[in-house]
Amino acid sequence: VARAYDETRDPVTQRTRREFTAFFDGFTIVEPGVVHCPDWRPLEPVDVDDPIRLCNFAAVGRKI
Repeated sequence: VARAYDETRDPVTQRTRREFTAFFDGFTIVEPGVVHCPDWRPLEPVDVDDPIRLCNFAAVGRKI
């Protein structure tokens, strides 16, 4: 899948949770922390069986 995206106008860079979290060095990560996008403060119940749920990470960092 990643190779297919390489040939589009919106290429993808795959990162582990650790690599993604490194973008927040120097910040305090706000609850619920680094999670999959649908799990970040959902407005409705999340379908934990949906395979798309695992595609992206989300987080918010606060500079103090």
